[in-house]
Amino acid sequence: MRTSIGLLLACSLSLGGCFVEHHPYNPDPPVAPGSNLYHVLAGGTAEIPAGDLGYTVTANGQGGYRVAYTDTLGTAVEFSGTVWTDGEFDSGQLASLSGSANYTLVAPNRIDFDSFPGASVDGFDLVSSTDPIYLDARVSGSTGGFDILFPDAASGATVSSAYNPVAFSSP
Repeated sequence: MRTSIGLLLACSLSLGGCFVEHHPYNPDPPVAPGSNLYHVLAGGTAEIPAGDLGYTVTANGQGGYRVAYTDTLGTAVEFSGTVWTDGEFDSGQLASLSGSANYTLVAPNRIDFDSFPGASVDGFDLVSSTDPIYLDARVSGSTGGFDILFPDAASGATVSSAYNPVAFSSP
């Protein structure tokens, strides 16, 4: 038993104090902390350009986020996915943008959604007890071929995420 504890301690020390962060809902293997984390400009805006489809994420800087999506060409693609947090979502402040978005608070820390918005903007507002929030976005079941746009806190410019799933915080 003493050998096992010593070996565990030696292995822990050889890792240099690194840790793997576990999220209650995480469809992908853990990544280095912060490698897929973007900071959203509080009060900033982002929109999908004409002739394109995708998602936008905006924030108020106090735990409130808006996840919106549209296909400006109006095709019949399905937008779906999951938003989760390490804390909890305020169920009383979860609200649809159009009234037709299908979203479900599956657990206190997880929202599943799907919608066929056509050329309309669809999505929902949410309030999280902690940052970051995580978004696993899909269009017709695919995780590629579309943008996840957000107003970058550092530059103020609208930026496209290089990751999906992706993490967002708002200072």
